[in-house]
This record gives sequence, structure tokens and C-alpha cells, in this order.
Amino acid sequence: DMHYESDGRIWAHSEALDLDLWWIDGELRFWDCQAEGWLLTMEEAHARAEEEYARAEGEYARAEGEYARAEGERARAEGEYARAEEERARAEGERSGRIEAESRANAAEAQLRILRARLAEMGEPE
Repeated sequence: DMHYESDGRIWAHSEALDLDLWWIDGELRFWDCQAEGWLLTMEEAHARAEEEYARAEGEYARAEGEYARAEGERARAEGEYARAEEERARAEGERSGRIEAESRANAAEAQLRILRARLAEMGEPE
């Protein structure tokens, strides 16, 4: 059955599609009876797809920015780690040097005691 509205719109229900088909201002529109809303026209669907694409591009750009920031942070942390490792190696080298110097000083003191003891045995004053 065709229905004629007073404002000039014409519509009919399609049982096969479960949609109301409307002729409005020279354009065929489809009313979804289940969702109680208009189906998008090709132009509306295209515009929505363009909007979603632009939104996705923006999200992708933001994600790339976050990735770049994370990479920068990772590189900074690696640099700090390398500097800390260098500092640790330098400190370890200094500690080893101090231990070696203490060992040489102790050996020199022991040698000095031996020499003093020999001098004392020979009756020589220190």
C-alpha cells in the first residue's frame, strides 16, 4: 500500500526488507522499522566514512607521537644507564687502584721494618 502524506511525501512498507521506503523531495530514503531510524544515504555514508577516516588518521598521528616520545625516553634512559655504567667502572677502577696502592704501601712498610731490624742487629742506629 502506498501512503501519501499531506506534505507531499510518499511511502510504502516493504515486508521483504522490513523497511519503509519514502520518497522525499525527489530522493528515495529508507526507514529502518527495527532501529527506528533512517538508513544513511550514499552521500551521508561517504561523509561519515571520511570523518571516521580523518579521526583514525588523527589517532594514528597521536600514536606515532607517543611512540616517538617513548623512543626518546628509551634512548635517554639508555644514555643514563651507559653513563652510570661508565661511572661504576671508573669507581671500580679507582677502588682497585686504592687497594693496589695500599698493598704496595703495606709491602714497603714491611720491607722497611725488615731493614730496620737488620740495622738494629748490626748495631746501627735507625
